[in-house]
Amino acid sequence: MSNTATLELRIHAGIHAGAHAPLPEQDACTIGADPACDFVLADEGIAPSHLRLTRDGAGAWKRESSGESSGETDAQEAVVPGRLLSLGPVVVSFDEADSPWPDAQAVEAAAQHAAAAPAAPADEAAMTEASPSPEDDAPAAMPEPPPPAQATADAPGPRLSAAARIAGVLLLCLAALLGAALWWLSTLQDASAAPLPAAAPANAAVQRAAIENVLRSLRLEDRATLSATPLGGWAVEAAALDEETLEALALALSRLDPRPGLRVAATEETIEARARRLLADLQAQRLGTVRGEWSGDRARLEIVASVAANDVARWERALIQTAQRHPDVPFHARLERLPAKPPARLPFRVMTVVNGATDYVVLDDGSKLLLAGRRDGWQLVAVDAHEAVFENGRALRVSVPR
Repeated sequence: MSNTATLELRIHAGIHAGAHAPLPEQDACTIGADPACDFVLADEGIAPSHLRLTRDGAGAWKRESSGESSGETDAQEAVVPGRLLSLGPVVVSFDEADSPWPDAQAVEAAAQHAAAAPAAPADEAAMTEASPSPEDDAPAAMPEPPPPAQATADAPGPRLSAAARIAGVLLLCLAALLGAALWWLSTLQDASAAPLPAAAPANAAVQRAAIENVLRSLRLEDRATLSATPLGGWAVEAAALDEETLEALALALSRLDPRPGLRVAATEETIEARARRLLADLQAQRLGTVRGEWSGDRARLEIVASVAANDVARWERALIQTAQRHPDVPFHARLERLPAKPPARLPFRVMTVVNGATDYVVLDDGSKLLLAGRRDGWQLVAVDAHEAVFENGRALRVSVPR
């Protein structure tokens, strides 16, 4: 490999490790700590003008270390492409741009050799070969390492002049001023928006009260339901909200700490409204006394049924059938068993029960009593596949098996 080719400076060890830059087109360049050097190294132990490169008449590069204290200059020596050189703590080489980089073991050996060499005075700008072996006179085959620029993105590269350093400082100052201006503008926008202060974390009761205040302020008590979540928080389910109202609700809830969840029902009916329909369905079946209330804490309908012992089987069937008609309503039913009622006696006999397009019963005198019809103070209130049910003004029930 000829040293008359276009070479580049490569830095293998030191704080600039991985940096590389082509040698200038002029016939001489310097490497050192002085900002006036063509290549500026910031490592400790680097002399102001540590190494000087010159071209001879044939265009070949030669290197010499400066002797600032003595006023002398070492004898020139030809630059061997690929040879590792130690400039104090820095390991460098001069290579063609497309040539492979040395492996890590070779660089480490060069750095260890430089560290083991006797220390030279700083004003003599000591420069040692990476290896005393004569085999280093010829470039060795080296595996190609990963791209140095990407691998050492955090390492500062060599700077070409003091002007470049000044320009970098000016750019940093400009970026800092721009960041400060953006921060100042953001504080102005936050102040103009005048957001409500975030509420301090509180217990569940205080959190619920804060959410209910939000719903009242937006007049959403009838269109939103508050429920506890499995993780101990709160969630609001809303239905039939226009875009403006939904946005106002979401903004108000986001200002609470902790922020509750928000779900928008696909239908116009909230879960609490659907729970009320399930309760009404159970009560319409007239099986004892059925009470119920929606529990936001447990997110379910709490049902309490007081049923006579001889009506429990019918109550259980009715509860299963009602749950199948309202599959999206969570509930919990508690049964209070009452003493069995003595069977009430009808003042007439039921001979036949007919359940079909028209429900009716046939009495012992041959007359027919349609659904909701009355006889001797008793009203026929239900006819199904299992029984006919009568009631009188005292809420007594008489079941007649078919």
